[in-house]
Amino acid sequence: MTPHEPLDEAAESPADSPCTGVCVIDPMTQCCQGCFRTLGEIAAWSSSSVEQRREILHKLERRKTHASG
Repeated sequence: MTPHEPLDEAAESPADSPCTGVCVIDPMTQCCQGCFRTLGEIAAWSSSSVEQRREILHKLERRKTHASG
């Protein structure tokens, strides 16, 4: 998924939280090991616009790709 590509129908909706219930912050990356969000992104999620959530979701995809090597 690229930043300018629309979300796939099967992909998560920007309205849905990407939380997986594995809430552990990695001390090296400062990202949650479950959803790959930073603490700031987690805290801001509920008040973020759809566009802001979409941006966060795109960042998560890049982080997941980078983490899986």
